[in-house]
Amino acid sequence: MEMTEFARQLTALGYHVFDEAPPVNEDLPGLALKRLGVDLPDDYAAFLAEFPDAGVFDREVGFRGRESTPWSQHSGVTMLENLYGRCDVSSLDIIYVRDAYLDEFGRRYLAIGETTGANPVCISCTGKNRGRIYVWDHEHFGEPADAFYPAFDSFSDLINGLFEYEAPPSEAKLVSSWMSPELEAEAAPRSSFKLGIRQILEHFKNIGLTARAK
Repeated sequence: MEMTEFARQLTALGYHVFDEAPPVNEDLPGLALKRLGVDLPDDYAAFLAEFPDAGVFDREVGFRGRESTPWSQHSGVTMLENLYGRCDVSSLDIIYVRDAYLDEFGRRYLAIGETTGANPVCISCTGKNRGRIYVWDHEHFGEPADAFYPAFDSFSDLINGLFEYEAPPSEAKLVSSWMSPELEAEAAPRSSFKLGIRQILEHFKNIGLTARAK
């Protein structure tokens, strides 16, 4: 059987099924979404038919979308962590995630994957922008529509735009942190309201945060 373009590109980037064990839910996600009234763009429907199970990469993979997000690297690269599909792990199951974001996304957007920072990659399923790809900044404050950053004109363009990424030393990645008792006491009164990630990092910088970078 000839390898499809999707398979050729994703295999070259180390993409593989998250869990090789057969999922408990054997329903194909494309059919399940259709029953829920989701009108999938043709290229993404073809992808789900070929790759029904959620997948991850065995290396750092990113893309440069039309607009960088607050979570992008300094070079404008956004890191892609996974693509949703059928999965027993709820955070990777496309139906579970779709239901979880229904209040925020309505029927216009469908979350199809996740970037670093737990920001969903979304595909528009209605209207004049149907088929286009966006990254949703879940920490955005302001107009809800401004939280969707345009990335690609289609799902195929997203796959074509993926590449293996090696961050330069100047883009050290925070992988763990430790909060001192003093810092916990300082932060406790603030727990009643939500700070954006940039405000949190600035606060930590001002009052002291021990961190390990890779």
